[in-house]
Amino acid sequence: MGLMRVLLTGGGTGGHIYPALALARDLRRRVEDLELLYVGTPGGMEKELVPREGIPFTAIDVRGLPRRPGLEQVRALWQAWRSLGQAKGVLRRFRPNVVVGTGGYVSGPVVFMAHRMGIPTLIHEQNVVPGLTNRLLSRVVDAVAVSFPDTSAFPKAKRVVITGNPRASELVEVQEDRVEAIRREYGLKTDRPAVVIVSGSRGAAPINRAAQGLLPKLKGAPFQLVWVTGRAHFEDIERDVERQFGKERVEGVTIVPFCHDMPALLHAVDCVVCRAGASTVAELTAAGTPAILIPSPYVAGRHQERNARWLAEREAAVVLPEDQLTPDELFRRIIHILGRNEAKEMSRRSRELGLVDAARTLSLLVVSLASAKGRQ
Repeated sequence: MGLMRVLLTGGGTGGHIYPALALARDLRRRVEDLELLYVGTPGGMEKELVPREGIPFTAIDVRGLPRRPGLEQVRALWQAWRSLGQAKGVLRRFRPNVVVGTGGYVSGPVVFMAHRMGIPTLIHEQNVVPGLTNRLLSRVVDAVAVSFPDTSAFPKAKRVVITGNPRASELVEVQEDRVEAIRREYGLKTDRPAVVIVSGSRGAAPINRAAQGLLPKLKGAPFQLVWVTGRAHFEDIERDVERQFGKERVEGVTIVPFCHDMPALLHAVDCVVCRAGASTVAELTAAGTPAILIPSPYVAGRHQERNARWLAEREAAVVLPEDQLTPDELFRRIIHILGRNEAKEMSRRSRELGLVDAARTLSLLVVSLASAKGRQ
């Protein structure tokens, strides 16, 4: 069909952005003549992450709708109305063959306006419980791609396809040299198990507090620890830990603000403690890493709890509710997973759930929608 133009949109959190970027990378491998454009918000993470991939980025002004009526809600509605015009302008200039939304409020006006303009549209839902934007868009788009077989909240969708999360595909492509490099970078030895605690892209304070309380227990502990604090909390944590333990810190503990190669790190460790965002769940099942999931109670629709429960019901992870999170309980759970045969069995069950061909499946769906438009 010649040149294929694909417009990607989604943002707010890494859970919406990383799947879009994984899709973009796979499309670049498959489509010889491809032009990409990413539409996000001016203040979102996507503004920083997307240009690093060499993908042109443009922003429109839109924000989430406050739950309570008031002046802020009126402003948000006015901004949403204006964003439709901005989205229309972007679509007219770029002239995409297909538009793909991966969630977050920015995808709403872009995907909806593409539908109104007769452009093929597709949304990808990462969670077991869909977000509000995708629930609304599912009524008008040409196809809905879902990550979980249990996602069934799209009764009025024209077409629902189980693709999995494209982020998972990148986990199976990790070479051993990358795993060895991350082990060297974080000083991980092979003579005892390794655990990583990840507080999320924005840094979850409750997880960081529990991790800090865990440190005194790690002198002589039977495992090593990598603690990924999130950039927002790193400097404060660095000062607190140095004040508590001195510059020598705790042997076998590495503290970093961000991991540049999380797929490799997941292959390098024996257990991960983390939130239960959709991309995280996809990564865990692709890597087969045993996990202690601490779902965020603050996200809309409490969708992380459903994601975590989906894994736990299949004995592929354990759930530790945030209101039960203490250093003692966290230490006990880690020791339990690392002991006996628990980690091995959990890893096997987790891998059985992974849809590792997700990026390819989603790419082929995108190409088919774009090609169908070209044949009309």
